[in-house]
Amino acid sequence: MLNMRQRHYYFIRHAIPLNDAGSFHFSIFNKDMVGEINESLSNKGEQQAYLLKNTIQNLNIGCIISSSKKRAIETARIISNETGIPFNHQYKQLDEINIGMYSIQNDLLIRILSSNRWPGQIRKIYDQLLSISLTLYYFIQWRRGKTIGGESLHVINQKIEEVLHILDSFSEERIAIVSHGGWISFLAVHVLGGSQWNFLKFSRVKNCSVTRIDSTGEGQYHLRFFDRSMHDIGLHPEIIK
Repeated sequence: MLNMRQRHYYFIRHAIPLNDAGSFHFSIFNKDMVGEINESLSNKGEQQAYLLKNTIQNLNIGCIISSSKKRAIETARIISNETGIPFNHQYKQLDEINIGMYSIQNDLLIRILSSNRWPGQIRKIYDQLLSISLTLYYFIQWRRGKTIGGESLHVINQKIEEVLHILDSFSEERIAIVSHGGWISFLAVHVLGGSQWNFLKFSRVKNCSVTRIDSTGEGQYHLRFFDRSMHDIGLHPEIIK
């Protein structure tokens, strides 16, 4: 029988992997859009995961689960090792969303923008802005049915529902779930009623940020907060109650 007490699910985007540690590359970006990236954490990512310890301990988490991808598993394992919270389950349903292939690099303007060579820190910021912009562009093309081989909205929502039902079946009432940026974005949109325009609001999820979904255990879900940083949660402990 399901536990009908209020339940709290903390969705954490994995720490920074190796492919995010350098400059923007179309080959990596395209693989990311179809969910094919399976890299380990970078050194910076490992440090990020270690720093999650205090935040997670304050949340009174009962167990940790993750997607089946290396970067999520490694993030979850570091948190588990540092806090002693059990981590025993990985689910493919939590793997990154596949919105399909789109030959965006054939667009002349995109090729010009991505070929610029800015120095040092300026280039890093430029690459981040380019990645955010292209992610939204891909999403729009996916919604228009222009991408090839991507998951349908029905399939994505089905995966989200499966995960939520799995979480409701756990005996633990507070669970940390290490997943991926796109997955967490679609989760927020789904819980808020499915309007895909909300994706524009929830399209960016920072590494190691926390999104909380509350559950009644009866199929009713509420988005408590989205994409909160470890620092933000530390400054506002009332949001974890």
